[in-house]
Amino acid sequence: MARPRQFDEADVLHAARTQFQRTGYAGTSMNDLQEATGLHNGSLYAAFGSKHDLLVHCLEDYCQDLAATARDHLAGSDQTPVRRLQAFVREAARTAAAENYLGCLAGRAASELAGTDDQVGTRIQSSFTELRALLLSCLQAGQRSGKLSAAADPEQLASMLLAVLRGIDAMAVAGCPASFLLEAADAACAALPLA
Repeated sequence: MARPRQFDEADVLHAARTQFQRTGYAGTSMNDLQEATGLHNGSLYAAFGSKHDLLVHCLEDYCQDLAATARDHLAGSDQTPVRRLQAFVREAARTAAAENYLGCLAGRAASELAGTDDQVGTRIQSSFTELRALLLSCLQAGQRSGKLSAAADPEQLASMLLAVLRGIDAMAVAGCPASFLLEAADAACAALPLA
């Protein structure tokens, strides 16, 4: 008879996810994951499979959190859609500018594995597509509310904002000054063609 698990799966995934964010996939050993999670290799393998399988679990968890955060910020009713969108972009820049920012796990995994690992690449592409769809929905709501120019192309703007958000993350991970990140966010917000 198998023993019941003696750990909280969400806590283990969060610890492993943080380790992958800090050191990347290639830079993370099973010993690192064992130390980060407090579990022995046998328990990690039994619960999650290989190191790659654990990364996929972490990536799935991370992408779900990313989508939920974006949905919460962009779908509210407390401000106009354009204001929510601007606040979301600026908050992403402030978060990335924080001293303890680890970077986006999806972005790190994309740069490290997406070109050679179909499973990882497909999940990341799906995550970015979902984020773009949330941005697009908010932009379309901005047009319907009359706050965003009717002549604007929300598809193009959604793609531009996704690229800005990904760029802000990449600049933060590369160690660019916080002012660069905040300026990029401000410029993207200013580029939205208001009505």
